[in-house]
This record gives sequence, C-alpha cells and structure tokens, in this order.
Amino acid sequence: DEIDSFLNTMELGRSRTLPNPIKEEEEETEEGTLMGENSTIATMDHHHKKYEKQENLDDTISMSTKSSLDTAARKEEAKQAQKAEASNPATKEKPRDQSDPVKKSEALAPIATQEEEVDERIKATKKRICKLTMLLVVVVVIITTIFAVKSADEDDSMATRLSPSNNETGSNQLNENGTNVFSPDDDGAQSIPDDFNEPNGTSQPDDPNPTGVADDDYTVPLVTVNPSTLDPSVTNPLMNSLQAMYNRNGMDSAPLNPSAGDDTPQRRAFFWMAQDNQRNLDHSTQMARYALAVFYYSTNAVSTLFDAHPDSWQIADGWLTQASYCTWYGIICDLQGRVESIEMPINFLTGSLPIELGILKDTLYHIDITDNAIAMSGSDYDVFLHLVNLEELYADNNYLESENGLPSQMASLVNLEALALSYNLLKGDLSSNWVLQSMPLLSLLELEANHFTGSIPYSIGFMQDLVYLYMRDNKFTGGLSFLNAGQLKSLFVMWLDGNQISGAIPASIGNLNEIGSLSLTNNRLSGRIPDQLGNLPKLQRLWLHTNQLFGEIPKSLENLNKLEVLELHNNNMFGKMPKGLCDVFAVVTYAAKALTSDCNGAVQCKPDCCTQCY
Repeated sequence: DEIDSFLNTMELGRSRTLPNPIKEEEEETEEGTLMGENSTIATMDHHHKKYEKQENLDDTISMSTKSSLDTAARKEEAKQAQKAEASNPATKEKPRDQSDPVKKSEALAPIATQEEEVDERIKATKKRICKLTMLLVVVVVIITTIFAVKSADEDDSMATRLSPSNNETGSNQLNENGTNVFSPDDDGAQSIPDDFNEPNGTSQPDDPNPTGVADDDYTVPLVTVNPSTLDPSVTNPLMNSLQAMYNRNGMDSAPLNPSAGDDTPQRRAFFWMAQDNQRNLDHSTQMARYALAVFYYSTNAVSTLFDAHPDSWQIADGWLTQASYCTWYGIICDLQGRVESIEMPINFLTGSLPIELGILKDTLYHIDITDNAIAMSGSDYDVFLHLVNLEELYADNNYLESENGLPSQMASLVNLEALALSYNLLKGDLSSNWVLQSMPLLSLLELEANHFTGSIPYSIGFMQDLVYLYMRDNKFTGGLSFLNAGQLKSLFVMWLDGNQISGAIPASIGNLNEIGSLSLTNNRLSGRIPDQLGNLPKLQRLWLHTNQLFGEIPKSLENLNKLEVLELHNNNMFGKMPKGLCDVFAVVTYAAKALTSDCNGAVQCKPDCCTQCY
C-alpha cells in the first residue's frame, strides 16, 4: 500500500510540474517562421505563452540582432506576414509533423532523466522494504526460539526426579502427567535417568530438613458470609437436605447444627450455599459443592498446634464462586462432571481433611496435599473410613501424627495403589500394625523420615505390584526377612538406608529380578555380600557403604554389566577389586558414576578403576 501511494504521488507530480515539449516546440517553430532565421526569441514562461501569445508578440522580437542594411525592409515584411497570418486561421496552428525532431529529443531528455530518477527511487524503496521484511522474519524466529527454549526448561523443571537427598519423596516419582520417571527401555526394561539423585553417600549431600509450605507470602483472602443476611426460605430447605445427606452416609451432622456455633467449617459452608441460592442445581451437584466448601473452610487459615496464625490459601482461583467446581483450582472432574481428584500441593493448607469428603467417595480416587501444614491425629483420620475408592494418597511433608504406626482408619483404603506419607510425625511399631496388610495393590509405598520402629512388616514381601519402596531414615530394626516371601516380582527401587537394620543380606535378594536401584547404606548389616547379588541383570545403582560387611568383594558382581554406581566403602572388606568390575565401569558414561571401596586400607583397587578410595 505504501508503494502504491508513493507511485501515485510521483505520477501526479509529474503531470503537474513537467513541461510539455511538443507544445513548446510548436510555439518556438511558429515564432521562428515569423521572425526569420537570424531572429532571437526571448524565452518566456511556457505556461503563460499560450494565453498571451497574440498580445505580447511584438515585445518578443529582439531589435538588436538586425545587422544587415535592409533592416527596415525586413521589419515591414515581417509585419505584412504577421497580418497575413492573423487573417488566415489555417496558419495559426502548425501541424505536429512539421516540428524539428532535434528539438523534440532535446526537450524529451529532461523527462527521461526524471523518469529514471523516479524508477531508481522506487527500486531503492523496494529494497528497503525487502530488508525490513527479512529483518522482521529474523526477529520473529529469534523470539519464537527463545520462548520454545524457555518452555522446554519449564517442562524439564516440572519433571524433576525424586531424590531422598533433596528432601523429596516418592510421590514425585510420578511426573506432571502422572507417568513414571523411570521410562522403559526399548526392550521393556526400566532404566534410571541420569538426573535421578542418589541416597546419602558420596554421590549426594545429606538431606536437608523438611521445608513445610511454599515461601511465597501472597495469599488469597478467605470468603466469608454474614448469616444475618440469609433468607429463611432458602436456609430451611437446604438444612433439611443436608441433614438427610449426613444420615444416608452415616456421618455425624453435629458440626452443622446451630448449637455448634457459626464458625465451624460446616456452618460456614452452609451459609455460603444459602447465600449463593443454589436450589436450581441438581441434588448431587449441590452436595458436591457443599463437600468442597467444607474442605475449603477446614483447610484454609485454620489454627493448629503447629501454626497459631496461619495464612490463607496461596491459590484459590474459582473457589466458592457460581462457576462449576470443575473449574476451581486443584479440582479435576471426570466426563460426567464428578470430582475425581483434589490436587493441592504447596498451597498453605492447614487444619485437617473433613469427613465430608466422603460425599465424593464414589468417584474421588486421588488426593495430593503434599508440602502443606495439614495437622491430623486421632479421629481426624475418620475421613478415610469413607474414601473406600481412593487409589492415590500423597500427603508427604505435613504434620500427620500417630503413636501406633499407620492410623487404623487407613485400613479402609483397600483400593490404594500409592501411599506417600514421608516426612511426617508417625511413630510406633509398624510390624505389629496390620494396616499395610489391607493394601495388597500398592505399587508405591513411601514412609521415609518418620519415627517408625520394629522390623519392616513381613506383609510387604507379598506385594506383587510394589514397584517403589522408600522407608529410609526411620528407626527400623531387625533384618531383611521380608525378602524371603519372594513375591516382590515388580520391585524396581528399594531404599532402606538410614535405619538400624542388622543381620546378613539374605540370599533371597537375588530374586529381585526387576530391581534397578538398591540402597542399604548406614545400617548395621554384617556378613558377606551374597553371590546372588550378581544375579540381578537390571541393577544399575547399588549402595552398601557404612555397614559391617566383611570378606572379599564377590566376583559375581562382574555380571552386573548395567552397573553405574557401586559404593562399598566404610565396611570391613578386603582383597582385590574384581577386574571384571573395573571393565564394567571403564565404559560407563553416567556423569555421576561411582565405584568406591576401602582401597586406602585392605581393598586393592587401581587408581584407574575406583573413583574414590577410603
């Protein structure tokens, strides 16, 4: 458009300012005929000459050029010719074909020059536009690349792997899509990613203390309702409906009764429901909104023994609005609009999970309240009596208390597949606690950094679907007899370090055909390393340091051709490092590969074999 406008302007200017060479040539020829060959014509303005030609013709004849003796005769002849021409209309305008071609070419020369200048300016303008267009394309490509790299970095950040040394727990073994961070190889075998951090040892620093909730100070104000503004024609039918719902589900409705005061989560949820006047919604939707509203008031800015003045939720988008609860932050619904997941990690939750979540029991299968300040004990766990269809519970890094192992109410979670309760305040002898026996479908069990005592429950050895077992940093005693059950056919990761486990490593450990990562460090294990450890073809990481193991390093470990980490230091071992092990590690490309031993003492290991000697 700019080019067209520029060309139109140039064309208009040309038509207004350029002289007309043909018209000028005709006028000059006519005057030359009248004045003779030796007459000099004074140049006049070409634009005015066609109007003033007859009136000013006498003034255009120069008298100074007449040098011949017949000057007077020539003047008289010119006057006569002028009169004759004036009386003959045919002589007023000369035909164009009588014009001088030489004069034409001379007159057209300035026009050609100006046209060339215009063409050059157009070409230059087009070149500038092309350059600007190319520059714009380059800028767009650069910006797109920057955003693509940034998005990839964010994706990588979201997919960070579990690390006991980073104070993370097994719930993070699943990435943001809910898939396992241990992706199968082409042959279907699982492999440990290179950025999967190690348990305590030479490869990683010691664990930091649990951090609790997020660092961001920004929170969302709590939604409140003045009950004096409510319409009895709305509150009365709503109260009757809620009371009937409590009775059908076998729940205690006392916190909803007026005698409980106006500050219970149930009463506040009731007030919000009445103010919002949701009578046009179907009954199931009303009850689900009420259950979520109770959850909101039960976990939002609720004082506990651990935090007397808590903040409100950090993110509460959509909550307690007329919008569908499927759009509320952290709520995921199925295709029928029923709540199936509550995702609330790192969101400043306090208080406890309300029993009203049982209203959602038919479809609620996933709860994630990791890294909050939820404080529960005793009857607070009654909510789990109703969540019989729950499949995944992630509650790491909270204030969950129990004196006798796992809360007994959790025995109702018979369909549970993932249980993550690391970094809480759970105590007691877990071996005498029968809760785990009611969870045969577990594939993930995380109980790290609690205060459990006794031996590791024998029932764990019968969990055929168990893939991840994290029980490090407790006070477990006894041995590894649960391995003798021989049913851990799917176990891929087992970290039991940081306990007080004693006795020998049983030969049955050789039955863990799928094991890829095994950590038994910082315990009181004794005896020899069993040869059966060499029968684990998928083993990639093995930590046995800081125990009381003795004897020579088994030659059978040479069979572990996928091994990337083997830490044997701080034991009582002796002899030579098997050459086959040195050959295995010589071709390892893993950046954090480690082969350690007491090679400053009784173990003989060449410097180009062991990565570190103790």
